[in-house]
Amino acid sequence: MIFKLKALVAGFLSYQLYRFFISSEIDYKELLKNRNVLITGGSSGIGEEMAKYCAEAGSNVVIVARRKSLLDKVATDLRGLSPSPTSKMHYIVADFSDPDVSESVINEAIQFLGSLDYIIINHAIIPSSPKDVLKWSGNEHQRNQLASAMNINFNSYVTLATHALPYLHISNGSLLVVSSAMIDLPAFYLPYSTSKAAMSAFFTGIRQEIIQTKTNISVTIVHLGLIENQAGLAGCQQISASRGVDVRAILSMYAATDQKETGREIIWAAARKDAYFYYPRCQGLWILRVLRNLFSDPDRAVNTLESSVLYILDIKKKYFW
Repeated sequence: MIFKLKALVAGFLSYQLYRFFISSEIDYKELLKNRNVLITGGSSGIGEEMAKYCAEAGSNVVIVARRKSLLDKVATDLRGLSPSPTSKMHYIVADFSDPDVSESVINEAIQFLGSLDYIIINHAIIPSSPKDVLKWSGNEHQRNQLASAMNINFNSYVTLATHALPYLHISNGSLLVVSSAMIDLPAFYLPYSTSKAAMSAFFTGIRQEIIQTKTNISVTIVHLGLIENQAGLAGCQQISASRGVDVRAILSMYAATDQKETGREIIWAAARKDAYFYYPRCQGLWILRVLRNLFSDPDRAVNTLESSVLYILDIKKKYFW
């Protein structure tokens, strides 16, 4: 049994080394060339960096956000970055707190691009003041924050995906949703963490249904740690001040990274069609989390493996010690 476990670990590590070197040789820009990409939350931060990378690769890009002035500037930048004069760049002004916006966003993107190859759902509502990160007491402000977070970070993701999946089915496309490492540390901002956890669970289920129906759509769930940008650092400062704890120290398992590198890595994960992507890479990452990407049905495989390990350990406990 020990030999088999050692062989499994050795084989797994060998595969990861192989995958690392092969992955480094992938021409991601060639994979993205002439592809139609929709990115929400694309007017600033990580979303803007993802859009810029796609534009540099020669993709046709539609970005979505609330602030027209920022969208207009980013769209101009995208046109300047594209190597092809025929690449299409467009923006859509949309506030995802409105439940009816998602359908119109997808319709407008289809009208402009004609089809969709990649959909990156990245927008979110995050804590914006110290009172947003206080311990949960169930007061009216916190209940409103929870409702808002669920509406924007969960409901709008669901409705966007619902309207987009038929088009991804036609193009054999990729859907990527951005979650958070905070789902493993929910106590520091319950509304945000809860909404991201719900979203992750929903899209895990969507992936399983897609696999069962043998539909050729990839679903990538990204878990982001601490990003060295204005929003990430401000959130850490607010939580630390309100709770009297050093949140950055707690999040040190995720080595902080800048938003440009993060945006590029997320797009690469979508191009590779990863089932899960953790970034920055967690120093204490469970082997089973990485192992999931080896299987066509990652969640079923890992659940089976976990059950088998528990069964073996139970037998060993009963009969050998």
